[in-house]
Amino acid sequence: RLVADHPLMVRTINADGTGVSTGDVLVSSVTGGALTVTTANAGATSTSQVIGVAMNAASGGTACNVAFVGIVQSTKADASFVAATHLTKKVYLSKTGGTVSITPPSASGDTVFQVGICMGGSGTNWEVLLQPEFIMLID
Repeated sequence: RLVADHPLMVRTINADGTGVSTGDVLVSSVTGGALTVTTANAGATSTSQVIGVAMNAASGGTACNVAFVGIVQSTKADASFVAATHLTKKVYLSKTGGTVSITPPSASGDTVFQVGICMGGSGTNWEVLLQPEFIMLID
């Protein structure tokens, strides 16, 4: 049984100029000399070093609560949740910006980055136990 309905570690960081949506998988960036966040994407090393998941939508320059540790209930996925297919599977950063997938990317230049483990979900909002880990860069 879940004791708390909020991840264990959350920090407020401003979104970069493009903004972020609730559930987006995020990477850190620098805007005007300040730490910011933007959506992650497995298509390039510069956009694939996952730091957490957005707990709220934030337009450019406004505060975003970023979950670093815990089970995030609204993580965006690139497919609708099916318990028999997704439950307890490792989830990887997708090439679709800000989302996870159970299928790691496989093209040359892609980065395989495990975001965590699928613990449940509904539609394209998955519950993910965050365990960010770089796996490999595909040559």
